[in-house]
Amino acid sequence: MKHLIPYLQDSHKATDYMQQRRWPDGVTRPRRGSRSIEKHERCSNGLRRYNCLDCAACLGQQFATFNDRTSTILESSKLEPTEWLLVIGLRQLKLNAIEIAKTVEINERTAQRCTNLLDGGIYQASIPSGYGVTIKPDSRPCTTISVSSSAMARV
Repeated sequence: MKHLIPYLQDSHKATDYMQQRRWPDGVTRPRRGSRSIEKHERCSNGLRRYNCLDCAACLGQQFATFNDRTSTILESSKLEPTEWLLVIGLRQLKLNAIEIAKTVEINERTAQRCTNLLDGGIYQASIPSGYGVTIKPDSRPCTTISVSSSAMARV
């Protein structure tokens, strides 16, 4: 936990730390692995945005953006990077969700969700079976994802 203290000062430092841990050899497109990346500005919460030039060309668009949280358990979270880093450090100390909620000053349900996600692994993404979602790789460098109408009705 002590090694995290310098990175808890602001969102930029926390995001930079998480980025270095995620991509020690430089940023790559999470879903494709492309290294043809351009950096964009930071968001208000400290996250950096990127544009994948290969994916944008494949899609016939100017931009195919992603950020530091794309394809992680943190992707849809509203917590600030500093809060996530603190939750991760406290979870490593074996604190439970209630203790984490009090320390980080977040809702207990949020802390419980965070600990559940952490217990499942930070970079594992899975889609439950039976949701009608299929991922079909094709010859192009981008992946086609199709969702059945019955799956959309369940959402």
